[in-house]
Amino acid sequence: MKEGSIFISHIYEEKKLAILVKESLEKHFLNVFNVFVSSHPESLQLGDSWLDTIKKSVMDCKLMIVICSPASVKRPWINFEAGAGWIKEIPVIPLCHSGLTLDKLPVPLNSFQGGSLSSEEDYRKLFSRVANLYEIDPPNIRDNDFFSIINTFESEAKLLAFSKGIGLMSGLLRRKIHTLKYCIHASTSSPEKLEESNVRRNIIEYNYTFNDIHNLFNCSDLKKHTYRQKRVYQVFYESVNALVEEIKFVLSYKDIRILPSFRSILHQIINASYMVDEWYEAILDDHHSLEQKNTLEERIEQIKNYPEKYPHANGDRKGIISLYINYYYPSLNKFRSLIHRYEQESDSFNSIRGKFE
Repeated sequence: MKEGSIFISHIYEEKKLAILVKESLEKHFLNVFNVFVSSHPESLQLGDSWLDTIKKSVMDCKLMIVICSPASVKRPWINFEAGAGWIKEIPVIPLCHSGLTLDKLPVPLNSFQGGSLSSEEDYRKLFSRVANLYEIDPPNIRDNDFFSIINTFESEAKLLAFSKGIGLMSGLLRRKIHTLKYCIHASTSSPEKLEESNVRRNIIEYNYTFNDIHNLFNCSDLKKHTYRQKRVYQVFYESVNALVEEIKFVLSYKDIRILPSFRSILHQIINASYMVDEWYEAILDDHHSLEQKNTLEERIEQIKNYPEKYPHANGDRKGIISLYINYYYPSLNKFRSLIHRYEQESDSFNSIRGKFE
């Protein structure tokens, strides 16, 4: 590589941008100088020593451009190369993208004058700086395709960052969500019909009626010690509260980026937790009373056959049956809907993650 080249520092995941800047500079400046990008096939040939070539390119360069993003500035190699440029006393120009701004650059990058990669004005300033360095006239920039590619890359990077955050969040919440889905199924299915494969299916495809919730008094068959041998309605109550605590932890974790639409679903889950508080103590008292009187089977039959066998039960809206009609059953429906929305959003961004990674 000839003396007086330009060195572009970047991370592998952002090689597309580094190569784009390289090709743009070489095209507009008519190849007056070489631009070194380690991930470009012309910069490193078969048989070359990677580290030796990097070192020589830094020693020979006249100007260094650092491609800076929220991800790249956390990598030590970027800062190492920028430090080498500073020691060499050459211009070091950070070009920010994908949400990173100059005021958020860390030390030592924040000590250099830089710009935004998606800003035409900043890109013209880069061309002027390069032209002054090589003592030539700056070319006119007419490259809509360049900025279109930058904008597309930034949009994809933003979606990928959100999808990674959702992926991490989904991992933290997966067990709690599964337990809650189990509770919806177990509240409305007999133990014989409750299959793991059904629980893992899309919850919105699972249909039930009020009469099915007589299963809420069944004992849980979850292997987790916390829920072992507890009644299904108790597990439902505890799993909602456990999920809410986990969500609050996730929302307090600043490194997880969450889309507003997804954050809204999480807050709705938190806000819906009051529904289980409305019935838990009353159903617990009712359950204990029924067991003492050996009349639990009567309550089960009452729910199972409501309202056909009890045509006047509609007038009992203020009685004990209202706990199950007006509180327990609606809470199942509410969390069924929220879990469906949660899984839809999560699946959507996991597919985006798979596309770009």
